[in-house]
Amino acid sequence: MNFVMLFSALLSLGLVASNCHETHAQQRKHPASDSKTEQVVDVSACLISTARGKAVLSIRARLEPGWHFYSVTQEKGGPNPTRIKLKPSPLFHLRGQFSADREPQIVRFPELWPDLDVEEHHGTVVWSAPIDLAKGTDITSIVIEGEVRIQAESSSNALMLHRPFKVSLVSVTVRGVGPRLHRVRGSKWMSCRRRK
Repeated sequence: MNFVMLFSALLSLGLVASNCHETHAQQRKHPASDSKTEQVVDVSACLISTARGKAVLSIRARLEPGWHFYSVTQEKGGPNPTRIKLKPSPLFHLRGQFSADREPQIVRFPELWPDLDVEEHHGTVVWSAPIDLAKGTDITSIVIEGEVRIQAESSSNALMLHRPFKVSLVSVTVRGVGPRLHRVRGSKWMSCRRRK
C-alpha cells in the first residue's frame, strides 16, 4: 500500500485527526453566493512531506447532510465532476491524479442519462495526489494555493461552488504500523496529529 492510500485511509477512519486552517467561503466570497450557500461545503487542505523531494497533497471536502456532489472521475455527458485546480508554481508539480479515499456511490437516471453511471459523494471525502518538488526546493518554504470546484445538489437546490485553499507543510515520519505526525515550526496553515 503506498503512502497516499495509507494516509487517506487513516484520515478517513479518524485515526489521524486533521486540524486544518480552513480557507473556504468565510475568507473569500464568490459571486451569487450567500451565507446559506457558504455553509453547504467546507474545504481544507494538508501537505505532508513523505521523502526528500516528495510530498502528498490532500484536500478534504465536508458536505452538509442532505447534499451530494460528484466525483473527480465523473464521466462527461452528465453532471459536472469535481475539479481541483492548483495555482501553477515552478517549485512543484503533481506526479499523479487526485484520487478519493473512498469510492463514490453509483446512481442512475435513465430518463436523463440512459447510459451514464452518476458518481455521487455524500458526507466527507479526501482526495490525495503525490507531488514532486523542483530540484533544490526547500519544502518548508512552499505554499500551495488552489481551488475546488464542486457541483453540489440537494433535493431542492443545485449550486456550482468554488472553494479556495492555501496550505503549507506538515511533516510526517512513519514508524511501525502508523504515522507520527507533527507540525513543522512556522506552519500556520495546517497541523495533523494522531487522535488521542
